[in-house]
Amino acid sequence: MAAQERLRSQNPAEFIRNHLQGKKISDQFSVQVIANPVRFAEQAHFTLHLIQEPGGERSLDPVYTGLFSAGRASQNIHGWVDGDYFETALFQGERRISLTEGFLDIELFKILGEVVPPGGSFMVSYSLFSKESRIHRETKRGLDRGYPPAVTPLGFLLFLAGCGMGFKDWYFAEGGREGPEKLQGFKAIDPQAARQKARELLQELRIFSAVPVEDDLGQTCKLRVEQVVKELEKLSKLT
Repeated sequence: MAAQERLRSQNPAEFIRNHLQGKKISDQFSVQVIANPVRFAEQAHFTLHLIQEPGGERSLDPVYTGLFSAGRASQNIHGWVDGDYFETALFQGERRISLTEGFLDIELFKILGEVVPPGGSFMVSYSLFSKESRIHRETKRGLDRGYPPAVTPLGFLLFLAGCGMGFKDWYFAEGGREGPEKLQGFKAIDPQAARQKARELLQELRIFSAVPVEDDLGQTCKLRVEQVVKELEKLSKLT
């Protein structure tokens, strides 16, 4: 563990490569990572492609691209991941794979969540300049309606990745698009903080459960409540 922490802080690009390269997200797919240093020593830019077995064919386009930061202990800044998620992967012959099918998206987010340290965060854009898909649009609609972030499509993935103990919606209403529209999910810094936040989120979900919804998006978000509540109740009762 100590060696991993030193590698995380001293060489973030190598840490990301070591942690993510070849990780399986299903029996058929694993990930290939390309990671490179950037201007700030504690950060690395990385791109994830799918590798399909057998044969080892790589997707032509990435499924995630973004930045990893090991944080700055001297300034009490915890580590984070921030980037763009793409729901489909293109292979040769115009063959497209949906990560939603087979729950590949859940497994992808889980391995990304593993690189976020306690107290850190995981950010994902929900407005893209290209390759925007239903998951991004429905996340935006759900957040605009005031639904709990954990039950929106991308928020649910962040929650399952272990980064759902609090959310921040980076939407800038004044002056147009002053920055990226993204959802940020936080990892609890310790078990006590996790218990406290779990109780707060449970209350938020109970309120949402009592609100009637009529369209497919609302119904789908309500279907996620049961799973999120089950996990939060486990956390809230831990001693």
